[in-house]
Amino acid sequence: MGLAMLTIWAFSMIESTMTLARRDGAGRIILATMGGGLVMNSSIPTAFATGAWGFVVPMVLIQVGRSLAARHYDVYDELRAHRPAMSAWSLLSAVPWVLGALAAPGPRLAWCVLALGIDLLGTRLGHPVPWNRDNDLSEVRFDIEHQASRTRRFLLICLGQAIVTTESALSGDVRDPARVATALASLAVLIGPWHVFFDAVDVDPQKAHDDGARSEVEVGSLSTSWVGVLLLAVVVLAVASKKVVGTPAQAIDLPVAACLVAGPAVCLVARSLYLGRVTTTAGRGSLTAGAVVLLALGAVATGIGLAQGVVLAGCALVIAVTALIHARAVG
Repeated sequence: MGLAMLTIWAFSMIESTMTLARRDGAGRIILATMGGGLVMNSSIPTAFATGAWGFVVPMVLIQVGRSLAARHYDVYDELRAHRPAMSAWSLLSAVPWVLGALAAPGPRLAWCVLALGIDLLGTRLGHPVPWNRDNDLSEVRFDIEHQASRTRRFLLICLGQAIVTTESALSGDVRDPARVATALASLAVLIGPWHVFFDAVDVDPQKAHDDGARSEVEVGSLSTSWVGVLLLAVVVLAVASKKVVGTPAQAIDLPVAACLVAGPAVCLVARSLYLGRVTTTAGRGSLTAGAVVLLALGAVATGIGLAQGVVLAGCALVIAVTALIHARAVG
């Protein structure tokens, strides 16, 4: 559900940085999307319990209606011609969304995953349809710097939510030194990948475009895709950290170890791949090496039954060293 919210946010962000922000009167589309997103967000806690219509209905209306409405404000003929293809893919994904809302809570997740997969695949492929195969959006102007700024703000919100999750696990007994130390290590593990992703190396997407690496729209789409990967990794890491903070002395098992090391490892690999796709920035090897060390740590810890708090502290150390080496490599 969090990734679905990211999809809504990403499309709205792209619209506002590419087209809607340039036309008077188009702000009502952004406001309507924000209102629908608020309803979706408030419906997440009950989406797999009492019913999912509060989430599905605004999701479908936003995905289909936004493209149709924005077509009246497009300043590029190529983009206006592309709108029906976007709506067609949104209608296709609406089918499993509706079927998921009709299904029982058990199989509902599978339908939601399928619907979300269609949305993300359509975006990644450029919404191909038989009647619009040769539409070229390479000349469509895109405010990459503004998009990067809004992306950082979204990740700050996600990071804050992950920190709140850790805090709730600690609130039971703040007098236990082991739990306090584990909570601090958890914060380091949560903040570390975010720091590496955006601050350790400030890659300029605009420069990557100017150097001829990618079109503006493609650079924006790639960065949004990697943010989706980072969001999933942070959610997985936050769930595992909450369990570890609650019982730091317990021997770690495979599911917890997998979530604990896979979350930051995916963040590091995603950042490395993004750098490789957008520009030729040095230092990618340190990110990959850090991910490998994290995975090895998880495997060893599970094999010998290390305490969960010790594993979390090890992850924090690996991430800190990786960020330091990476920053020095790019100088």
